[in-house]
Amino acid sequence: MTELLVIVNGLVTKRRRWGRAEARLRTLFGNSVEIRYTRGRGDATRIARESLESGADWIAAAGGDGTINETLNGFFEGERNVRPGAALSFLPCGTANDWVRTLGSPLRLPDAVDALPAARPDTIDVGLARCRDRCGEAHGRAFLNFAEAGVGSEVIRRMEERRGAYLPAAVRAACSYLPRRFDVALDREEARCVGPLLSLIAAGGRYFGSGIRVAPMARPDDGLLEVITLGDFSRFEILRKIPKFVAGKYFDEPKVHHYSARELAAASGDPVSLVLDGEIAGELPVTIRVAPHALKIRS
Repeated sequence: MTELLVIVNGLVTKRRRWGRAEARLRTLFGNSVEIRYTRGRGDATRIARESLESGADWIAAAGGDGTINETLNGFFEGERNVRPGAALSFLPCGTANDWVRTLGSPLRLPDAVDALPAARPDTIDVGLARCRDRCGEAHGRAFLNFAEAGVGSEVIRRMEERRGAYLPAAVRAACSYLPRRFDVALDREEARCVGPLLSLIAAGGRYFGSGIRVAPMARPDDGLLEVITLGDFSRFEILRKIPKFVAGKYFDEPKVHHYSARELAAASGDPVSLVLDGEIAGELPVTIRVAPHALKIRS
């Protein structure tokens, strides 16, 4: 009988450390662990959904934040958790592993594997976003770490083109990005125009971009989104203030505003992409709400 299903980003199989991790999983769990590998985009969602509908009670996502997000979306159909009693765990083997940083779980893969047998259950919030897909159709996706509209999609495109690190790509993108104006409503208040903005962020986690403390006040179980707006910083300001942004000590900046909210609606007169947990998920307009304690985890 399978106790634990591990969904592994197929790209990590080329790394030596994953071979050791797989051997350790089989030592710890024997025949009660099943390991399945993804081959392309969407596989983790499909595998998780099929397994949950077949009665799986415990799934671990092995990969980076994108693999975690795909696996999470196997748990959610629209705003409904398809198997609320099932738990999700996290085995970090990506380049950023920012969600695991927020949880305070082991960042080293061998340590994370060894911690699984004693992992304790807990519940955390889930962000639920509804936006337009590339064909203009409305669709919903869940996220854990953050939703971002603005310069984030340009950062991702630059990283995909050059296979570089996040921070240099973010600086280059921010220096060339044309800020947008947004219509934003928090907790169903009347929408107001804000901007021009480099970025509009709704964070459930504390980090993105491999340890940048974008929302140090965020908690994954308080029923709130930390909404942050980054204004129209000049190139000189961006370069000079990099240490403050990385350390999460930028909230005294006049062009930065922070709010806590349960719901967010945003639109723009310009085309703006929406990024969820580091992946481009669609385009504005978007509505986002937090579902408190909607996911069981073991960490």
